[in-house]
Amino acid sequence: MKTKVFIITIIASVLICSGSGCSVSKKSFQSYQTDVSYSLSQINQKIDYLTKQQSDLINSVNVIKNKQVEIEEKNQKSTKELNNKISQTTEKISKLERDNNLIIEQINALKVNQKSESNDSVGNLIYEKIIALKEQYPEGMPWTNKNYYKWNGGIYNGGYGCYGFAFILSDAAFDKLPARRHHDFNNIKIGDILRMDGDSHSVVIIEINDTMVTFAEGNFNSSIHWGRKITIEEMKKTSNYVLTRYPE
Repeated sequence: MKTKVFIITIIASVLICSGSGCSVSKKSFQSYQTDVSYSLSQINQKIDYLTKQQSDLINSVNVIKNKQVEIEEKNQKSTKELNNKISQTTEKISKLERDNNLIIEQINALKVNQKSESNDSVGNLIYEKIIALKEQYPEGMPWTNKNYYKWNGGIYNGGYGCYGFAFILSDAAFDKLPARRHHDFNNIKIGDILRMDGDSHSVVIIEINDTMVTFAEGNFNSSIHWGRKITIEEMKKTSNYVLTRYPE
């Protein structure tokens, strides 16, 4: 800006001098011309410098942009790789969970089978102890409410008739184990006492399968009876409660 003012001032002076008749020496004019040429040269140098600076700046900006694009591409690639790893890890975890659940199911199945086998073994032992009394209390032996037995199971001191005979079989199988009462007719076992028919009759379970249950009972038509069978559904409908001596 200062250079432009200087040039304009020189030109104005020349014009004024020419108009007013002043004389300007040739030497002075050449000196002004030289100064103007020098100033123009400096301006051109500055323009070249600024142009180079601008070019360098543009190059730097382009380099930065290229770096930014490169970084974004690397980030996208890294993000994709990370997402793939997360997805693979998630799949592995899901597979491990499925395998773990399968193992747990297998373990539980083994426990159920072991428990079932154990129950079957205990049930067989109880059955043998009860059936061993069949010779002492044969089929058709008279048994009425005059027959009494003192029980070891607790809850009741003893019982007459059907209750008395049920208590005899129960003590033979379980000795002095305490009895407890429940109403879960899906959880009956060999040796359990069922109270049935409107709380009027007691029987002992000696066999169970998927559809039928078999009893031993006293005071059935005033006598001992072995082997009466009814369906599981009928048993559930006609039973009032269960007396069991199996521990919880």
